Amino acid sequence: MKHALPLIALAMLTACHRFAPSPFGGLGTATTVTKEALDQCTSLSWTMRILDARTKEDVSASLRYRLLEDGVVREADRAFGPVVVSKTAPLFQLVISQLPPDDGIIVNAFTCERTGERVETPAQPRQLGGNRAAVTYTSTGGLQVR
Repeated sequence: MKHALPLIALAMLTACHRFAPSPFGGLGTATTVTKEALDQCTSLSWTMRILDARTKEDVSASLRYRLLEDGVVREADRAFGPVVVSKTAPLFQLVISQLPPDDGIIVNAFTCERTGERVETPAQPRQLGGNRAAVTYTSTGGLQVR
């Protein structure tokens, strides 16, 4: 039993440390892109901005991020900047550095590389499990984010 205690402690620490969006209470967005959107755009540029909840100041450039693709870490520690999306695999981008003192509001922007269309989500407070954005492209409405 004495030798099992370190293993139990390690298992508990590992179980509490998750990279995936669920359960996740920090600042992050899970994004899915349809095949139709990629067919029309070739690739998309995704920018997740973080605003201070009180002042509405953009604090994105001062933060560090982690990007997961299909549940696997694609970039463990990245600076603020656009993410190029060229696959339909689910993506999850989260803030890994110190959060803004007055919490944060997330604004996601997507740009269709082929047409130049840009769509920005309204500012959203953080959601348990992460915010969600589904990017589609229709012949009548163009680039859309839900």
